Amino acid sequence: MRGLTNDIRERTRRVVAREKATGADVLPMPFQFLAAWVGVWVARHQANQIAYLKTVNRALMERLGKKRLRFTDAERRQLAVRNRCTDRT
Repeated sequence: MRGLTNDIRERTRRVVAREKATGADVLPMPFQFLAAWVGVWVARHQANQIAYLKTVNRALMERLGKKRLRFTDAERRQLAVRNRCTDRT
């Protein structure tokens, strides 16, 4: 029985140390749950949007066939601005 209590104490000590190191005790538990829930919801929404846009792009590319895409100067500028906003090179 004594070994079990020491094991529980050690685990508790590790959990408390981890919380202090990561700052996990900054928000109360309900707010942590809410923040996690909102984060998951946003990620799912973004994943759905990306899937939709990929489907639209695929359909448009099928319509276009093997022709090369030709952008106007204004479209190229717009794409460059969007690319700069997403930090992609």
